[in-house]
Amino acid sequence: MLRAARTLLLALLTVTAPATAAGTAGTAARTDDSLSVVLERWRRAVDASAWANHAGTHLSARTIASGVPGQVESWIGRDGLRIVIHEGSDQSEWVWDGAEVWWRNWNGKTRALAGRDRADGVTDAFVRALIFAGPSRAALRAAHAADAASDSTGALRVVRLTPPGGVPCDLFLDRTSGRPVRAVHKPYDDPVIVEFRDWRAVAGARLPFMILDIDREGNGDTTWVTEADLLPRPPRFARPADGASDVRFADGDRALGIPFDFENDHIMVECTVNDSKPLWFLLDTGADYNVINLPRLAQMGLTSFGDATTSGGGGSAGLSFTKVGRLTVGGVTMLDQRAGVIDVSGLEKLYGMPMGGLLGMDFIDRFTLVVDYDHRVLDLYAPGHDAGVARGTAVPFVIEEGHPHVRGAIVVDDQGEIPADFIIDSGAAESANLTMPFVRDHQLLERARRTPAPTPSVIPGTEKQFYTQTTVRGHLRSLRIGTVTVREIPVNLQQGTSGAYASPSFSGTVGERILSRFKTTYDYTHSVLYLDPDSTAAKPFPARTTFGLSLMADGEDYTHFAVAGVRKGSRADSVGFRKDDVIATLDGTPARRWRLASLRAALAEEGSRHRAEVQRGATTLPLEFTVHLISIEDR
Repeated sequence: MLRAARTLLLALLTVTAPATAAGTAGTAARTDDSLSVVLERWRRAVDASAWANHAGTHLSARTIASGVPGQVESWIGRDGLRIVIHEGSDQSEWVWDGAEVWWRNWNGKTRALAGRDRADGVTDAFVRALIFAGPSRAALRAAHAADAASDSTGALRVVRLTPPGGVPCDLFLDRTSGRPVRAVHKPYDDPVIVEFRDWRAVAGARLPFMILDIDREGNGDTTWVTEADLLPRPPRFARPADGASDVRFADGDRALGIPFDFENDHIMVECTVNDSKPLWFLLDTGADYNVINLPRLAQMGLTSFGDATTSGGGGSAGLSFTKVGRLTVGGVTMLDQRAGVIDVSGLEKLYGMPMGGLLGMDFIDRFTLVVDYDHRVLDLYAPGHDAGVARGTAVPFVIEEGHPHVRGAIVVDDQGEIPADFIIDSGAAESANLTMPFVRDHQLLERARRTPAPTPSVIPGTEKQFYTQTTVRGHLRSLRIGTVTVREIPVNLQQGTSGAYASPSFSGTVGERILSRFKTTYDYTHSVLYLDPDSTAAKPFPARTTFGLSLMADGEDYTHFAVAGVRKGSRADSVGFRKDDVIATLDGTPARRWRLASLRAALAEEGSRHRAEVQRGATTLPLEFTVHLISIEDR
């Protein structure tokens, strides 16, 4: 879990203290508040002169991060750091060598951070080095230390640091003690806040022994330093070694022809966890880790641990963790995986399929993965054993927060391209979802529509789910990712004020109604997506139409089909369907012999005639009708 681990990391190694006794530093605060004096007061307050004969610090600590207890060992020098986190049998590691930042995750996969993740990591590490290896004048000059005013109480002086290659960080210094109290930086759209407490003397220097971190999800983690030693020689830093391979192919170095279901515009693959019966997992490049469906933990013989929060497209959800001994997908098995645990039972009802969870980055980045939509199969290759596999146009991406970001643009009118930062999201069915801030900043409710925007809509039955989306339909002349352009695309203009689509840190997602027009190859080893046009690529994007009936499936076999909503003025409305009706039969076939996808397909065929029996309370009502579809598009 990248975010949770990074939260812990920042909590351990950035520095702060509460206001303590005054002294000469307190007198100076009242007589001279210039930046240079404030910085020198900080140096005196932590006894920076003690670092003259030392080159770094070794720390041992205990932590509770995301509700999980652990132990941490850290080696911090002036130009680098190494942090090793142990939680039971799991281990993760962070390294900064003064230039690059690496993260070895809980499943043993090491990667160099890039983009904003790298800039964030550089700032985290730089501030830690200032605190635990001394705030040298040279380092403060390199970070262009500058005034950033005072806090609202006037008790804290704020100094802004911008280390080379990093993001700005505001360091709050107590006017009385002179020491740091809080560090705040904003790698994306929400601040990461770290508070530092319980400063103690160590070989003449002063270090914080208790750190409280609050991440962008509101998760609070605490770190208690149990032992601190100053080091006589600089520590050495290098890329963390990968763990032992956690992938086992049934045959050689590849697994080919793994079938997937695409009836709901999502790649659904049957997987087994340990010795459980097969369940559907959604292949989701928008998930930075694998996810297990909370209500099915016991069915898969799993237990959870930890307590945190994560965000989805429209809101937040509870997050815990589990250990998966074996996850088998076709002819490949992954061993000993830490996965997230989230309740995705709402997706089961929306798709009418029993779901085990999501296959995210912890699965996808183990392979060169080819998605063949024409034949509905996946091919998985071991990296380095995939020569000649990738075909089509190469679209480079950058992994940020576990998501593949690509540079692109949209065109809505004669004013030309609008640059955009897209996430490639195979977990999103729509062609593209443009974030609320991006829509607002570029007036897309006006520019990407011909008529005034209606009241934003939510899929009935999903209103309280973390993946809920509040949208208005729009239309783009073109959308470009890398050098690949698609034209005349209906899209969602997001209007929600919470969740990922309310974030200004990216422009939107590119989803399956675009991706499925290509044979796609995901090469996470080289951070490249290949798009090879398939049989549907040249066809116009169809308008979204509806009979007006929103259905959800429930029950042990997902054949209890309830009407979650009826669109006002639609054909479903006029023939008499009502919210909370239950479809008992369609055309004489009982509900137990239908699947939700096939039922929806039958009601999406223009001109088709049907006879349904619906249960409304204790009454069974017959409804005979001809399907007439209405467009939900603006044009």
